[in-house]
Amino acid sequence: MTVPGPSTDSCRLCAAGPGGGFEIAAALPAEVAALLGLCLPGWRCEADAAASGRETLSVVGQGEGYAVRHDLLENGCFEAGTAIEAANAVAGAATGAWVRSRPDWVQLHAAAVELDGGPDRTGGLTLLLGASGAGKSTLALECAAAGHRLFGDDRIAVRLDDCASGAGAVGTALGVGAKLRLPLPAHSSAPLRRLAASSTGFDGGSVAFLELPPALLAQPGCSAPLRRLLLVERSGDIDGAVAGLGGEARLEPVEAPAVLRALLPNALAPGLAPGGLLDWCRRLAGRLPCRRLRYREAAAARRLIEAG
Repeated sequence: MTVPGPSTDSCRLCAAGPGGGFEIAAALPAEVAALLGLCLPGWRCEADAAASGRETLSVVGQGEGYAVRHDLLENGCFEAGTAIEAANAVAGAATGAWVRSRPDWVQLHAAAVELDGGPDRTGGLTLLLGASGAGKSTLALECAAAGHRLFGDDRIAVRLDDCASGAGAVGTALGVGAKLRLPLPAHSSAPLRRLAASSTGFDGGSVAFLELPPALLAQPGCSAPLRRLLLVERSGDIDGAVAGLGGEARLEPVEAPAVLRALLPNALAPGLAPGGLLDWCRRLAGRLPCRRLRYREAAAARRLIEAG
């Protein structure tokens, strides 16, 4: 176990992006700052003595663990048992603060992949939304292992374009590192196993933090149009075979109320009142084709959504 350091250093966490990007002043122990490259790849952590005394995000040693403090965390504080847990909480607070600084953004707890392998990257984003344990991250990383660019395996910023423009919605990568639950499912594809073996930067026992190649991970601030939303549901028994998939995955129609029930608890919008967030979710659901994706094996689900 890493023993918490006795002191913290003032720094700035910086992300490139629209409107000049974003930065937040923080006070972090060296061992937590050293792990931010896994949790916030593409962000810069720059020492800044001038930030001392005006940090809005801090991590301090507490017994054998850490206390992560920021006003967006529940009750303003998260108690982390290890340095990697603290770094992951810092990533959540920093990206939440970035979203809060942009009134036109809503953060969705969802995975997003760009399902186009062409050099012009024009395929747009597929959102994968589902309950905890539905396999969003594993499915997104199955897509990455097949060469598709990942915009986020568990969170992404979404902006609704002006209704008059007809442009729909745009997703922006927040620069969050990819994580994979361990052990991998027995039916995981060979490409996913190779990606996990070659990219694991930190093995946390139940979760692996991955260092994906730049071509497979969108940089913070990178944007692309949203093309569809899939409600992901993993099941051990899928009836009704899809051609070539052996009944392992199926796309089904989904009613608007089900889409709203899935969106609302997974949307973070500090600047919106609850009624405003409900209206935002209705508008997003109305602009995107929405389907339910039921699957047993992530590789089969990936082939199905690749097929359109």
